[in-house]
Amino acid sequence: MTRYRSLDLLRGLGVALMVFLHGTLYQYGGLGEMDFTSPPVIVVVVGFLLMWAPLFAVVSGAAHGVRTLERYAQGVGPGTVLGWSLMNGALMIVFGVAYFAFFGPAILDLAGGRHDYSMLVGALRTGTLQLPSVERLLYMNTLHMIGFGTLLAAPLFALAARGATGPSAGGAPRTRRRMAFAACAVLGISWLRIPLFPVFQEALAEGRYFAAMGLSWLVSKNDPMLPSLGFVLLGAMIGTGFVTPARRPWAMPAGLGLLLLAGGIAGWAVGPDSMLERSIDWTWYSINLIQAGVLVAAVPAVASWIDAPGRPAVGSTGSGPVGRTLRRFGTMGLSVLFAETLLAELLSLALRAVLPEWNRTMAAALAFGATSVAVWAVALALWERRGYPLSVERLWVGMLRALGKPTTKLWIPHVETGHAPPSPAGHH
Repeated sequence: MTRYRSLDLLRGLGVALMVFLHGTLYQYGGLGEMDFTSPPVIVVVVGFLLMWAPLFAVVSGAAHGVRTLERYAQGVGPGTVLGWSLMNGALMIVFGVAYFAFFGPAILDLAGGRHDYSMLVGALRTGTLQLPSVERLLYMNTLHMIGFGTLLAAPLFALAARGATGPSAGGAPRTRRRMAFAACAVLGISWLRIPLFPVFQEALAEGRYFAAMGLSWLVSKNDPMLPSLGFVLLGAMIGTGFVTPARRPWAMPAGLGLLLLAGGIAGWAVGPDSMLERSIDWTWYSINLIQAGVLVAAVPAVASWIDAPGRPAVGSTGSGPVGRTLRRFGTMGLSVLFAETLLAELLSLALRAVLPEWNRTMAAALAFGATSVAVWAVALALWERRGYPLSVERLWVGMLRALGKPTTKLWIPHVETGHAPPSPAGHH
């Protein structure tokens, strides 16, 4: 299976940025006292960057498109490939529940001052071990976004990819068009989250948990299927282009990206100034269209540069320290996600024991976030030399293989294979 360097680096960039932003936001001691009607520019930037989790959905969708078409080309039956994809999505949801219940960051209530902590992080913050709230269990975190997105996108992609069974398949352009249409349709109906979100909140507040569960995967914060499924489908469209390049591979992503970007900017111009409040309104919807436009154009552009013939493979000596570091963050994304909040809390507790007011300034919080990324970069480099023992990725690979699904989730150059993959591929 082809391993595209661009997807490794983009995934790693997203994970490293997540560590930085989480370390900055959740450790800033002055967050609850801030006037959000006139916030500092740096707070606006951090708040905006925190909304770019759709990058993971697009990368996940692209990898799914690549894997599906290449397995078709290897003679694996469509039913088997679909079953593997559904298994992958279901297991990701299970991991998402465990992650957010035990290890995830707090759900912040800045107005009420009552924050909803995961079990282990809450134990460090409050000294008591409490069961996760219903709201936390229904929260759509990043792993849920990928898991539910895979469950829903896999059957759609299987239908769209009929006839696209190999690198020279004549159905590939049709597959791309179908995925683009499906993605735009989902992004269009995602507007329905605006009226549906208050219905979900009301059901949750009134204890109508079955109704809340029925709506949570569609509209609950933070990454529900409206619009995350649209991002996964955009990624699948991009992945199809990786496997079966068109004569002008940039034409469809660039044109679609410009249309989505223009629509998002127009909507944001007339929408309320509510980005930092995380309200589900026209501003939220417009930002999602902007993100879709940027990502659908940027990911293929990055791929055309990074995956160009002759460029050094990710993980090789020629890729440089930045490339190797981002590849490690991408490879160990699950382990970093599970551990980063808990380790940040432990480090913050140690700092508060020496400097009780260390986190009262945004500059200190930004320095903490940057230091967290640097510490993780060193830790991952050392961990890689041992083959990442006791990692979440090894658990993931072991569980899928026990269920009969092949996976190359854990790829370690120089450790497992003894060499980096040839350009642009190793195994995905």
